[in-house]
Amino acid sequence: MKEDTHIKLVKKIEGSTSYNVENLISISHDRRGKLLPIVLNEHKNIYIEKNIVFNINDRELVADYVVNLESQDIRQISRTIERSWTEVCNGNNSSRLVFSFNFLSLESVLKKIRNALSFILSNSDFIWPIKYLFSIHDGILSLISFYNLNTDLVRPPKPLLNGKLKQAFKLLSNLPKINELSFELQKIDTSLVFSSLKSEIFTKYGLLDTAFIYKGTIHSEKEGSRNILSKIQRKNDLLFEDRIDVDAYNFYELVHPAYAKQCVFISSLISNLRKIENPLKCLDIGSGTGAPIMMMLELIPELCITAIEPSPIAFKHLKRNLQVDNRVTCVNIDYLKFNTKDKFPVIFSIGASHHLNTNFFFQKTYTLLAENGLFMVSDEFVSKYENTKERCKNLIIHHTGYMVDVMFSLNRCDKIPFEYLQLISWFQNEIPVARYYAYNNRISESINICKKLLSKSKSLNLSDNFIVDIIPYYRLQLLELEALCAGLDYEVEQKTYTDRFVRMAEATGFELYEHYRIFATDGNNINEAGTHVFCFRKKANI
Repeated sequence: MKEDTHIKLVKKIEGSTSYNVENLISISHDRRGKLLPIVLNEHKNIYIEKNIVFNINDRELVADYVVNLESQDIRQISRTIERSWTEVCNGNNSSRLVFSFNFLSLESVLKKIRNALSFILSNSDFIWPIKYLFSIHDGILSLISFYNLNTDLVRPPKPLLNGKLKQAFKLLSNLPKINELSFELQKIDTSLVFSSLKSEIFTKYGLLDTAFIYKGTIHSEKEGSRNILSKIQRKNDLLFEDRIDVDAYNFYELVHPAYAKQCVFISSLISNLRKIENPLKCLDIGSGTGAPIMMMLELIPELCITAIEPSPIAFKHLKRNLQVDNRVTCVNIDYLKFNTKDKFPVIFSIGASHHLNTNFFFQKTYTLLAENGLFMVSDEFVSKYENTKERCKNLIIHHTGYMVDVMFSLNRCDKIPFEYLQLISWFQNEIPVARYYAYNNRISESINICKKLLSKSKSLNLSDNFIVDIIPYYRLQLLELEALCAGLDYEVEQKTYTDRFVRMAEATGFELYEHYRIFATDGNNINEAGTHVFCFRKKANI
């Protein structure tokens, strides 16, 4: 792009809205907003080199392409979109198309873009492994695309002797046509683990299935966080609930990508690598509100679990969710202060290691694990970093990877309170830009978007007293944003990367036995960001 080429604002279109472009037509007459169209001087459709920056009203904008909707027909627009998608498939981590227009109405703009996408998707016998999202950020309409990293089949640890585990991996590994899948899923039981797996599988097809979380399997009564916190004798330590809404976590974490899958993998490792005694004594580190324990007990009923959870609010939910199960003993204590004379043949931790000092986490576990015992960890890891700037960049890319995976559009028939319409609109328009900026090393801008979004989202009065399938996915995204911003501040969220994690384990006296990346948020390598499952053995004393 030539240096003297610039983009300028030409007018404001009244009566449009800032909601996701897929839903603009259906609600534009109900919500008032402003869209700032742009026109490119003396250019019809130009290619912008990667990381090119141009100014709009003294604000910098980064993009890869500008598409002039007034001078380009459907085929030309389609070719530009296809070119950007091919670049993403072949190696670019992201792509942003900015749409330029001056005199077109908003309805005409949306219709033209939709027709172009329809032309691409309906005239191909193949599937684009692309996640594309529309955004209206700072008044600029753009199409942002990312590579779909989670298209590989899931290969389980072998052999699998447990019938329920075989059924779980069958669902995860074989993704038939959606009509066949729907029929298959009708035959499975309605346990928590299979309901959550079903929801995750449907998510791959862009379908919503979250009704199971409202059925009371997980206790839905909210425990007043402020009341509990007010009774706690505070020390200098920051509590998990100071940064994360634990009540919402209890309710909505079930739709987190790979949430049930990690329980299936850990259960399969236990089943394959140990003789299943009855009972099989286990220790769970950082049990949270108890959903993973419930899933594992469904898969391996012989487990007898000591559940360690330091958070006072999470512990209240843990006790209530598992109050009728005598196979579980709940202990409200900091794991590093937990002491017992018992040695456990199996210790596991699901989603908790990054809340502790990781070195101390391994050292403490080594003292509690029996000789040749199994230690399994499932948790989130970011891509490798060597300084704070790289850590913040990788943290944003990691958390937004989960968010865009469950970023669904509203149906026109959805009747949702205005506060949730605002929440959905904000996340759909801001998160794709934050992820794109992080990929393009605009770290400060990306951090600013995330922190501003969290601040205004916290001002909303979000109720849990209704059932709409899309809502849990956006409440989950809000939880992810809380975790992201806490991680940026290095408070209660202290994620590392896989190589460093394994080195810390080996330095403590563990040897790595198995490693899987079961959900990817960045990169193609097994050691890059996402949800990982590790299985370690405690080395025998020589």
